[in-house]
Amino acid sequence: MSLTYHIDRKALVYCIANGRETRVLDFSTVREEANAIAGMLGKVDLLISPSEDGTMNALAKYRRLKLLCSREGRRSLWFDPRVKQSVRHALLTATATRRPIRLIYGDPASGRAYLEHAGVHGWIAAGQDDGVMRPTLSETQNLETSCAVHELDIVRVIDTSSTLDTYVHPEFHMPDMEVVERSERGFELHVDGSPMLVAEHKVTLTKWARFFAGSSHDSPQVVPVFHPESAVIEKWAWSLTTGPIVPTARPKPMASPLRVC
Repeated sequence: MSLTYHIDRKALVYCIANGRETRVLDFSTVREEANAIAGMLGKVDLLISPSEDGTMNALAKYRRLKLLCSREGRRSLWFDPRVKQSVRHALLTATATRRPIRLIYGDPASGRAYLEHAGVHGWIAAGQDDGVMRPTLSETQNLETSCAVHELDIVRVIDTSSTLDTYVHPEFHMPDMEVVERSERGFELHVDGSPMLVAEHKVTLTKWARFFAGSSHDSPQVVPVFHPESAVIEKWAWSLTTGPIVPTARPKPMASPLRVC
């Protein structure tokens, strides 16, 4: 299958299309992951310098390193070398026990949770990515369809069968969420004081707040409507022009971001 490449220097991402979907990789993720793999394999000639960000040479090195991983016989579940051992253990345990989990993503430095609404609850599966088997998350137990797992951004893992945490970031915390009544119509969900979602009924936003916080794991049936002033809309606007996206690298976080799967 032929691939086409596009470098978006404004968004700082590589776009790789295969005719069915477009994968997006940001410059820093390509460099950091490639250099971690190069160090693991002892391939210093394939290290990527910051000056190479946004070049086809950097992307070629990245793909070459992934190919070398597959040739090394790494057919078991493969993790980015920068992923914490405790996160790996939680995901591998979920794989071995075939128990559903809830993933809460966030800022890996501060432990502050993002408010994700898709691709966060299900069963760990494996998907092939450039010759290596990467963890994916399937919403069904038969593992028929799945989306990417962003291991580096995991700040909490919940075994939903027992409701016990199998991993928690040492500084894990949620942003402040409050449901506020609007004088004209309906209600707003405010996150750290800024409006994010709107709904006609208070119970709808209460359910979404509980879901975001990990108190419930089945996302509410009512699709969230972003507040017109929400930064989330701007964050994803650029991606709507490139067709279906598999977010193998996360865009830079903004206030209370949501991710599409």
